[in-house]
This record gives sequence, structure tokens and C-alpha cells, in this order.
Amino acid sequence: MLRMLAPFVFLAACASGGSGPSAPTPAVNEEFTLAPGQTATVNDAKISLTFERVTDDSRCPVDVTCIWEGDAVVHVKVKTDTDEVTRELHTQGGEPRTRKAPAGQYVITLVKLEPAPRSTAPIDPAAYRATLVVGRE
Repeated sequence: MLRMLAPFVFLAACASGGSGPSAPTPAVNEEFTLAPGQTATVNDAKISLTFERVTDDSRCPVDVTCIWEGDAVVHVKVKTDTDEVTRELHTQGGEPRTRKAPAGQYVITLVKLEPAPRSTAPIDPAAYRATLVVGRE
């Protein structure tokens, strides 16, 4: 009888958590890192951010000499008490591109995007990690 129950106990243990990284709950002005599809909730600001995807990654590969750094666009869904919108954050600042986006009374800033590109291999979209911070305006 115990042999028949063992597979079910194993499956139940596998299904009960440990299925991925836990959702970060940073404070205002505290950096946090998200994987694509992952959501963080800044409780004291009543804001949740979901890292949706990266597009237009033209950053200079680390193993190449470039005359321009390039840029990547990070799409983040921002949800507040009153609004839900997708914002674009750029790895290179300057108008019209910006590392910052409004979120109610706060500002979201893209601190960094990893991994850095290499000329020898494309980046798997699931491998991206965006480090963000939510601060006051």
C-alpha cells in the first residue's frame, strides 16, 4: 500500500511550491530585479509592476567595439489603484528615450538590463533581468 501512495506524495510535494522565484515586495527607493512575466508589488506605494518583455535590443555586444552604445526597450505593465498601463523604459536615456516613467505620484526607473549582449549568441528572451526602482517624483 505504501508503494502505491509514494508516487502521489511525490507529485503533491512537487506541485506545492518551489515553482519559481517569489514575487518581490520592495519598498519605495529600493532596487529590485524581475524576470520576464514576473510581478513586484511596492506595497507602500500601492503599485505593481510586471516585466513584460524586451524589444529592440541593439545594445553593443560586450565582445565588440562600437561607436554607439545602442539601446534596448523594456516593457513594464504598471498597475496602480486607478490605472493600468504599459510603459517603455530605455537602457539609454535622453529625449525622446528615457529610463524613467510615471506611475501615479511615483517614478519608475530602469537601473539596468542584463545579460549584456554578446556577438556570438542571441539572448534568450527568458534570460533577461530588469533591475528597477520606484521612487518619489
